Amino acid sequence: NLDFSDIKGIAYKKGEEFINNQGLDIIDDLDDIPFPARNLLPVEKYLIPPGYIRSHFLNRVLSIYTSRGCPALCTYCNTAQMFNRKVRRRSVDNVISEIQYLKDTYDIDGIYFHDETFTFQHKWVTELCERLEEINIKWGCQTRVNLVHEQLLENMKKSGCVQIDFGIETGSASQLKLLRKGTQMKHQIKALELTKKVGIRSFGSFMIGLPGETEEDVLETIQFLKQIRPDFCYFNLFTPFPGTEAAETAIKNGKLSEDYFSKDYDMLIETNPLVNLSNMSTETLVKYHKRLSNMVLFSNYTKVLTPHNIRYIAEALFVFIFSGKKFFKATKNLMINRNIEKYIFQILSNYQQYKSRIKLETNEKNYIPISKQWTENRGEAHTRRRGGAYTRIRPIEGIIENYKPT
Repeated sequence: NLDFSDIKGIAYKKGEEFINNQGLDIIDDLDDIPFPARNLLPVEKYLIPPGYIRSHFLNRVLSIYTSRGCPALCTYCNTAQMFNRKVRRRSVDNVISEIQYLKDTYDIDGIYFHDETFTFQHKWVTELCERLEEINIKWGCQTRVNLVHEQLLENMKKSGCVQIDFGIETGSASQLKLLRKGTQMKHQIKALELTKKVGIRSFGSFMIGLPGETEEDVLETIQFLKQIRPDFCYFNLFTPFPGTEAAETAIKNGKLSEDYFSKDYDMLIETNPLVNLSNMSTETLVKYHKRLSNMVLFSNYTKVLTPHNIRYIAEALFVFIFSGKKFFKATKNLMINRNIEKYIFQILSNYQQYKSRIKLETNEKNYIPISKQWTENRGEAHTRRRGGAYTRIRPIEGIIENYKPT
């Protein structure tokens, strides 16, 4: 029999006994971790507008993490279960190296930093911003409303930041306190005022259907939204993730069914909650979710109607209309649910699938063997184009020099 007792980070059954081993040791020096092996993925599939930065359409955007861990105690978040509460950060040099690699290899024009609290260490962010100015790339990030100040935001704007995602969650002070987020309404107001002042677009992420939430709480959120007016908003249906305080509380109170944790948690474009923990009926919850989503629809998308973006939007709509069953099914659901935001998501998603399929087919027909080329100033990648297919060419010396074993 195999002995699994010394393997950290796993759970298993031994006979009828369920054994949960000691957790994995956290990695303190993140520079020791090699860059993701993106070469093993169909990366071109993801390099399609509009990209990760919702309020600012870009052509070729990829994402990276510069840190792990978050010290916050939010009841709904499972980050601590994955990355621990101790914040560890990559060196600025290491992050810049990855961004430069992505520019050279994939010809990206944007980066999204997926860190839970990107601005946790102001000195580090300021140093990164100074280096990003040299690279000349647009970028976005997510952070907390109580972790920004005007000078920091000005540095971020100067270095290419076009959007900051803030987890506002709710406009109800009592609900915000119950979420144990550690922020106050005044922090939310101040953060959005400063972000707008320096010229960075704000993305407000909200939740509806919070545990114990009432209609009065939702109406407070509606009024608060009118006051702070983020450039882009999205309303998520509250979904308790495994391991979170919210889920554990719901289990103790008998509000989660036995099959709940076997369900699909991808609720990004859903119009019905997996579970309703609020003090509203599910019908009322769905009604307010639709109302809030449609309420911000005009302001969300009129701000991206630039000449550059209109071409992509028109093409996406054209492709969707001629997608057959997808178009008719989505349009039928729109007539029933009246959720325009979900419909737009489906248009863009269909467009991305279409473009990725075309890219893959084109690349197969126009494959060009990789050859070594040099620029005059440095051994960078060149892009060779033939029939719409792009092949990235990098000097083999550079590949060997930067190689890190996995």
